[in-house]
Amino acid sequence: MVNSSLTRESIMGWPLWMATKVGNVAASFQFQSHRCISKASVSALQRLNYPVPKIRIKQDRFLDHDAEEEKSIAPLVRIKNMFLMFKKEAIPLQYLTLRRRMLGLRTTEERFEEFVRNYPTLFKIYTHPDEHRPWLRLTADVMKLVEQERRIHASQEHVTVEKLRRLLMLAQGQQIRANRVMLLAPFFGFPDDLITRVVPKYPEYFNLAQHGKPYQTLELIGWDETLAVTELEKKVKMEAQASDLDCAQKRGNPLSFKFQYTLGVIPTKKAISYLEEWQKLPFISPYEDADNIEIGTPLGDRRMVALLHELLSLTIQKKLTIEILNHFHNEFNLPGNIFKAVNRYPGIFYVSVKGALHTLYLREGYERQHLIEECHPLVRLKERFSKMVQNGPRLCRMWKNAKRTARYKVE
Repeated sequence: MVNSSLTRESIMGWPLWMATKVGNVAASFQFQSHRCISKASVSALQRLNYPVPKIRIKQDRFLDHDAEEEKSIAPLVRIKNMFLMFKKEAIPLQYLTLRRRMLGLRTTEERFEEFVRNYPTLFKIYTHPDEHRPWLRLTADVMKLVEQERRIHASQEHVTVEKLRRLLMLAQGQQIRANRVMLLAPFFGFPDDLITRVVPKYPEYFNLAQHGKPYQTLELIGWDETLAVTELEKKVKMEAQASDLDCAQKRGNPLSFKFQYTLGVIPTKKAISYLEEWQKLPFISPYEDADNIEIGTPLGDRRMVALLHELLSLTIQKKLTIEILNHFHNEFNLPGNIFKAVNRYPGIFYVSVKGALHTLYLREGYERQHLIEECHPLVRLKERFSKMVQNGPRLCRMWKNAKRTARYKVE
């Protein structure tokens, strides 16, 4: 039932947009017995002014450093993934050269080969005995990482399936275009053959349909209510149990997001007051229908923050690029300008503009530039790969210096 405090008389003095939206939300809640707007939430809505008071954005040098490092290894990770995708030990160098823009490298054909030669720790260029043209293969150390990555994907398949089901449950109509799902694969730890190998193995959960369109759509079969619990709700419940509290926060009641700012950022009293009232609004789970909640309103922001918080929590590094999220405005009912929307809440999210991308970080997942939670096995592999990348140019310089010294001694 709708809370008795939400009567026609109680909202007569509110702004038109607020009265309309709260009335719509209240009407929708009467069909969900576990959802209601508490008196504290109604009181908070009455006190909220809009728009959100601005909070000064200051660069976070630790997360910016992480974004810069991600940029430096990204093309090399894509080249390595080519070997994973095709399951081949060697690839013609010309094949990669023609796809250098797709790999994220804006360079000429000649400089591409020079770029690859700068990383002898990763790649070995040799002349094919039959074709008499340069081919590229991974070094033995990288091949070990590739094999480990394959084993991790095989052992984590049940986690991948559950995560994919939750991702589809977050989407409108529980469906996402298959090619767009693969855009999220590196962030969620999905294998490159997710659509071709993993999805067909689970017809009880997934369906690939075309519906007369030139692309395939991945659809969810069956809703599992046990999966429709956000990571934030799980965390609050665990903290409540650890504190021996009788009851944790219930869905539909206020549920606080954690705020932590870049060192040196001090919100104004007006912003603090607004956010305190905003935190008292009901928690709108991203797994629930929110079509009647308008984007850009305080309740709409609660739903948007909850959705992005859940998406980032499901990623293996608690980050996503806004460029990728821009492909999912319809699927996740996201605001038109995601960058502007998330910057209203810099204590929850941080957007780094380093590395020619807009990388969205979940602040509570990081301590400086390091993940707080135990790293996913794929993240540990990525860190080892990153060290090999850093050692490549260093090894090249050592070789060049050694050759120069040897030539000088001969002369």
